[in-house]
Amino acid sequence: MREHEVYARRYQMELTTSQQVRHCTEAALNALLEYRNEVAAGKRWNDPRCTTKREHFRQCQQRLLRAMRTDLEPG
Repeated sequence: MREHEVYARRYQMELTTSQQVRHCTEAALNALLEYRNEVAAGKRWNDPRCTTKREHFRQCQQRLLRAMRTDLEPG
């Protein structure tokens, strides 16, 4: 998390984007942290809890990307 500057990037986005993108950013970060915690606890990628957390993160990530695209649309 630290080496990829996840928190710094989140704060940059919160300063420059719409409320929808900010909300999606927070949800994606929280989902990523939950997934990371499962892995850090020793769960394998195919463990049901790990799989659920990973899928939830990916869903949040997709919502974030859609919100970002909407923000970038002209008009």
